[in-house]
Amino acid sequence: MKNTFVKKKNHYLLTGLLFCAAALVTASAQNSFVTFSVDLSTNVANGTFNPATESVSVRGTFNNWSGSGGTFGDGSVQLTEQGLSAPYIYTNTVQDTFDANGTPVEYKFIIETNTGSGYSATYETLSSGYNRNAFLPTVSGATVVLPTPYFSDSGGVTSNLVTFSVDMHEQSYLGNFNPGSGDEITVEGNFQGWGTAHGALVLVNNGGTVYTNTFGITNSPYAVEEYKFVIYNPGTLAAGYESVAITNQDRDSNNRFFAGPQPAPLTLPLVDYSDTAYSPIIVSNITFSVDMSIVAATDTNFDRNTVTVDGSMNSWAMVLVPIIQRPPTPTSIPAPRLIPWVWVPPSSTNSGTRRKTLAVLFTTMLLAAATACSRPSTPTPMAPIMPRSGTMPLRMITFSRPRR
Repeated sequence: MKNTFVKKKNHYLLTGLLFCAAALVTASAQNSFVTFSVDLSTNVANGTFNPATESVSVRGTFNNWSGSGGTFGDGSVQLTEQGLSAPYIYTNTVQDTFDANGTPVEYKFIIETNTGSGYSATYETLSSGYNRNAFLPTVSGATVVLPTPYFSDSGGVTSNLVTFSVDMHEQSYLGNFNPGSGDEITVEGNFQGWGTAHGALVLVNNGGTVYTNTFGITNSPYAVEEYKFVIYNPGTLAAGYESVAITNQDRDSNNRFFAGPQPAPLTLPLVDYSDTAYSPIIVSNITFSVDMSIVAATDTNFDRNTVTVDGSMNSWAMVLVPIIQRPPTPTSIPAPRLIPWVWVPPSSTNSGTRRKTLAVLFTTMLLAAATACSRPSTPTPMAPIMPRSGTMPLRMITFSRPRR
């Protein structure tokens, strides 16, 4: 009993360790430490924020935009003023276990006012019309320090350069992008009025399939900037916006994003148009076969010229692929195995027996049935079944009981 108990105990311990390991693996996919900060000096100057009676907090996808607790009872994370070295700049670090590593965290800053009976929350209003976004580190447990924008992007206007780059290899391969027909690749965003100025910011190709260019961006420092790449044809005025993968987009607008302008020129990462990397199509010849013999034998309305095959290779019946019936290969049915009947003459030992004849006939009925459906339209006459040489003609099997 003692050994049995130890084995069970070890078994339970191992099970517990496995569950713990599974929990760690799950947590590793969503675990980042994010430092938020915001500058409220403009708000203090214009009287829209009073540090003596109001506080600053942040909410976002890191706490599912909801919750309870915190200073204000709504799950908001209160930010703390850094002090005399950075007056009116408020900051705090949050552990994000909601958003997956390598994907965006979405957030906004809030001014919380003590009304005497509780707190009222005033969310910042951004020039983009959406929320702030920033990419989390790809490594679990890593820390990211986000830029310090002005509340509601209300800082003094500044300008700097931003370089955009996009790979058009897949779009060229698919025929969606054809510079020979006048197609251009451009970039549009809230920094240039989106669709009000198609083709204003054109990227250039310096060889290969990558298009790039650098443009000046003017806005409040680290303001929210959203954009997309666009295939534009000045001749036809056709404009096609890319579709951004959910892991690279502002989930409210489906746009790409960055914080800018920044103190130094900013080079954005090279991306694939619509986040679709070059993937050449491999053409394969596939032969499909189906046995319709049962249908042909049981369905009088069956038409052998209407058999088709549908699937992902033809977009599931958008284009029907007929299966052509192969000409049947003539098949000779093996001759039945015959054992001729044997004449048993009367004898003293069986004088009461009139006669006894025996003939056994083996035929391959299953083979004949199976091959019948694959015969030519004009059946091939079968050769007459003949008895083996030296034997008597084939007769029906008859038995006579001996007389009693």
